[in-house]
Order: sequence, then structure tokens, then C-alpha cells
Amino acid sequence: MINQITSLKAYAKINLYLKIIRKLNNNYHEIQTLFGFCNIYDQINVYKNDKNSVIFKGPFSKGIKKNNTIYKGYRWLYVKRDE
Repeated sequence: MINQITSLKAYAKINLYLKIIRKLNNNYHEIQTLFGFCNIYDQINVYKNDKNSVIFKGPFSKGIKKNNTIYKGYRWLYVKRDE
């Protein structure tokens, strides 16, 4: 059985300026940035099901890799805590 939990909009941002200061020990970067928001967004629908899985649907879903932040968050919340 699948139940919708929530639906939200993930608004886009436009980077007007981006400067990488340095790479951090955790492989992220210290940056300086200036960005603006626009009224373009992805619609995110969250459903609960018996499989505890992540499924992307839409015109760009085939290009989404397993190392993106959604998968990382899912693994942190569900997979690693059960291991």
C-alpha cells in the first residue's frame, strides 16, 4: 500500500557569483556566492511504501546518479541505521 506523506516545491536558484575558496577535509568546499531565486521549481512528492526505496520520475530522472543528496539522505536515515 502506498500513502502520500507530503508534496512540496523545490525552487531553483540562479548563481550570479560563485568563488571556491578552498576544499575542506570532508570533500566539500568553502565558497563565496551570490544567488537569486526564481519561480521555477521541481515538484517533490513523498510517499510511504513497504519497500523503503527512492524512485525518481520525470524527464530528467534517468540522469540521476546514486551519489546525489537524496540517496545519501535516504541511506543515512534508513539503511545505515539498520546495518
